[in-house]
Amino acid sequence: MCEAIMVTGMPGIGKTTLISNVIEIVKDRGYIVGGMITQEIRDKQKRLGFEILDIHTGKKGILAHTSLKKGIKIGKYVINAVDLSEVGVTAITNSLNQPEIDLIVVDETGPMEITSANFRKTVAMAIRGSKPFLGTVQFKLRNNFMKILDLTDLPKIIEITHENRNNQIDKISKEILKIIEKKY
Repeated sequence: MCEAIMVTGMPGIGKTTLISNVIEIVKDRGYIVGGMITQEIRDKQKRLGFEILDIHTGKKGILAHTSLKKGIKIGKYVINAVDLSEVGVTAITNSLNQPEIDLIVVDETGPMEITSANFRKTVAMAIRGSKPFLGTVQFKLRNNFMKILDLTDLPKIIEITHENRNNQIDKISKEILKIIEKKY
């Protein structure tokens, strides 16, 4: 198993912002990043749902939205299983299979994403795989995600807090770059 890092923290602490900053630092060093990232869909101050972005291709989809009618409902959001598979799972799978991808990112492993058995299986393959892996896991799932993903080896888990979040971008970037450079 290659080294994997999972970032966790309370909602709104900045996990996705941290991951996005690490991605930019890794790309600035000339490495290619693949995988998926989720971002909020907002209308003014109101969160309406979540978008999925394939980091490598730029393809976008809807993970969940308040206006969707069919699908599994979590809270006020209905999950779009088609886009989760066609954008999210495909982004991770392609990152595993494309030799030019140096780092696989999955933001996030949360309640919406784990409704998909294919997502769970693919993320577990990425964590166990030969490429460096950086992901986020929802804070409530941090103690159970190994069981949820059927993992036997514990990835490194870093909890982001208000006190440590400012220095974690640099710290995690350096650790990820060290893992990538060790590979070559």
